[in-house]
Amino acid sequence: MLAVHSLNALVGSFEKPGGVVIPDEIPLRELPAIETDSIAKSGLTKPSLDEHQKHPVGLKSVNRLLESILSDKPYSLDTLFIYNSNPLFTYPHQEKFKKAMEKIPFIVSFSNFIDETAEYADIILPDHSFLEKWDLNQAVPTINFAFIGIQKPVVKPFHDSRHSGDTMLTIASRIKGMSLPFKDSLELLKYRVEGIFRRGSGLVISEKFEESWWDFLRKRGWYGLRHTNYEEFWKTMIETGGWWEPLHKYGEWERIFKNSDGRFKFVYTLKEQDILSSYTSPESNAKDTFPFYLNTFNMLTNQKGKGANSPLLQEMFGFYHQQHWKSWIEINPELAEKLHLHDGDIAEVESSEGKIRLTVKIYAGTRHDVVNIPFGQGHTSYGRYAKGIGVNPHTIMAKDIDNLSDIPSLSSTRVRITKV
Repeated sequence: MLAVHSLNALVGSFEKPGGVVIPDEIPLRELPAIETDSIAKSGLTKPSLDEHQKHPVGLKSVNRLLESILSDKPYSLDTLFIYNSNPLFTYPHQEKFKKAMEKIPFIVSFSNFIDETAEYADIILPDHSFLEKWDLNQAVPTINFAFIGIQKPVVKPFHDSRHSGDTMLTIASRIKGMSLPFKDSLELLKYRVEGIFRRGSGLVISEKFEESWWDFLRKRGWYGLRHTNYEEFWKTMIETGGWWEPLHKYGEWERIFKNSDGRFKFVYTLKEQDILSSYTSPESNAKDTFPFYLNTFNMLTNQKGKGANSPLLQEMFGFYHQQHWKSWIEINPELAEKLHLHDGDIAEVESSEGKIRLTVKIYAGTRHDVVNIPFGQGHTSYGRYAKGIGVNPHTIMAKDIDNLSDIPSLSSTRVRITKV
């Protein structure tokens, strides 16, 4: 990203229409100041288990967290909450994660499906689905205007689930926590959104002609919001779906570049720390034994394995190859010819960590020294539509770690291929 942004800065593309635009901050109301008791003060003196000063490029590291859990250093972990993730399926070094999970005395999962990670939990508190709960969705960082969407329930919960936010607020209340004085997530949501009403900027979701009119009024100093009180504003928000600030002030350099002079810095500060000189490429497999690189990729129809329990999404999984309910391997046509492989053949892919079998798809978009395997199949749990369908390529990934970021290397695994 440093190279990309340096090029944009060099040609003057920052804060220009069509260039790199930094959206305005959304004026949500700040949460109450944290009141710390003696237990909290003691906890705040301890280092985070996922931090490692030797890896300044990646200060937060799952690998570091696992190392801390397994070694009980700087201290042991007795409770783990897992929300909206399934690391025992998605994390490349799954055996290491399993060993760490086995050491933790108490694990709570908020998964609303029995997935690979939830199976290790002592308690499962199923969260509502996104169609059953209130939430606040913010805009992606690539658009040039501030935006939030109010997500509201469209159906009543089908099962005995509960909003995970409500669960955490209940825990805070029962332990007499003073920093989260909200009865439920909806009350917290309304509290945060009130900051927009107080600021008096932007508009509730509107049509294009209203944008032009708002631009006309703003340039002449008119106040934006037309609501006399917050309850009226909130009612309009949930009826229309959200709020946005259609007008972006280009060139607010002090807000965009956090430097004393408000300018882009081309100097790479890590170079001054002599970090790059210690970089070594993570490549643990012998090139002669395993001549090809393994590249895994995600499918939009699968959401990194989350969509595998849906029959509809299984039918759509490999739509561009007409591959359904299975995994496959993409091979360059010239390489396939050398290996005597054809479309539909079964190939065995082996690394230093194990082997898997997949259907061959000849694909000209693949490099001659790389093979591609989609990620998202190969569940060992997660329901009858996901379990046992396809393979998980992460199970044969090398245990390589990038020494600058302390995260697993996803591009260094080498494999060999044989026709079955």
